[in-house]
Amino acid sequence: MISTIRPLAFAAMSAAILLLLSGELATAGASAPAAPTDLQARVVHDALKITLLWEDNSDDEQQFVLERSSAGPNGPWGIAALVPADSTTYNDSGLNDNVTYWYRIAATNAAGTSDYSNVASGTATDLPMPPPGDADCNGTVTSVDAALVLQFDAGLFDILVCSLLADANQDGTVNSVDASLILQLVAGLIDDFDGPPHESGVRGLVTIGPICPVMQEDVPCPDLPFSAKIVIENDVGTEVASVVSGDDGLFQIELDPGSYVLVPASPNPGAPPFAEEQAVRVLEDEFAEVLIQYDSGIR
Repeated sequence: MISTIRPLAFAAMSAAILLLLSGELATAGASAPAAPTDLQARVVHDALKITLLWEDNSDDEQQFVLERSSAGPNGPWGIAALVPADSTTYNDSGLNDNVTYWYRIAATNAAGTSDYSNVASGTATDLPMPPPGDADCNGTVTSVDAALVLQFDAGLFDILVCSLLADANQDGTVNSVDASLILQLVAGLIDDFDGPPHESGVRGLVTIGPICPVMQEDVPCPDLPFSAKIVIENDVGTEVASVVSGDDGLFQIELDPGSYVLVPASPNPGAPPFAEEQAVRVLEDEFAEVLIQYDSGIR
């Protein structure tokens, strides 16, 4: 009996050792998961909560390690949560009011831990969501917000506190168009940012010519687009608006229905280039189309 049991026990033990070794070899051949990317921190107003979102770039993670710091983007870091595999969002709640939190996240499995994602931050608050156009997130929309947007668009600073709210027309960019809409809202010309204040006005093309030093027969010398300021006056000669054509010569301005005179400004008063005034009639729900031609003075 003894001689029979010993070989069986040895065989079982050998099989267990082989199974253990095969598992270790499998783990040794595995690799850490790919790092999550595009971490975003979105403040949930009136809740002292920040929602984290990220891109899951692996299919073999066992969990995510979300780390948080209230000291700065370089830490020190502490574990905020262990998030289940395949997750792409987490709500970090119970935060302190008016405290900025920085976050980073990594994926982990038995083989190791991925690199960390980018660092994202948000400032927890129990204040209600600021209104659209509130570029500085102070709860009110004023001309200061328009000024901030213009400075941001000019590159005077890189970060706008409430960039999502500053994007008044929700086209994905914060620029002078948004500043204009904010100013119109402050002035009471529009009630919200759903659309332009008017559905009528004037649009057109501004050109300049001739642009060839010597005009010759059968030699084309087309006029070129021209950027110029166009002053709009009402029928009693009072300036009501102005617009500057772009580098492509195109311009558009919203105006109430009525009679207007377009007065092209000269960059050199009293000297070329200059263009003639034009009377225009704006009808309800229509844009009048005009062509403004500057004389360059070249002959």
